[in-house]
Amino acid sequence: MEVEVRDVRELLQECLQFYFPSFRPFFILDLPQHPVPVTAGWEWSCIFLNLFKNALEAGADKISVSLRRAESPEWTLRIQDNGVVCAHGNMGRLFHRSYATKKPGVNMGLGLAAVKMALQRCGGKISIMRGEGGAGLCLEVEFSAPMPSG
Repeated sequence: MEVEVRDVRELLQECLQFYFPSFRPFFILDLPQHPVPVTAGWEWSCIFLNLFKNALEAGADKISVSLRRAESPEWTLRIQDNGVVCAHGNMGRLFHRSYATKKPGVNMGLGLAAVKMALQRCGGKISIMRGEGGAGLCLEVEFSAPMPSG
């Protein structure tokens, strides 16, 4: 079975264009000029959809997305927003299934748990912290780009 390899920058742009066209001015992108290959494109679409949806639902009107090489072939995707943050003691629970920051019946609490599982399928990991200056959240996604064959 052939593994699909896509450019993570294109997947990010497709997600913004398809799911968040009216929110496009909220996003500030700092991406490399060259392609960054990743496997399993649908998982990355799920990751971007949930991370961006959570930021917007938290009231963010500024979402910065940067992508940097850590060490070859490692990459770090950093998503910083200025939305409302949950209590500091609950931040570790954000990746647990069924934990939600919204009122019961408004949200099922699956978004960040789904992100974590999708990243694990892709060989990546995610961490969460308060944003710069204590405003909003900062999520860091670490992943490896597949090495070219040949």
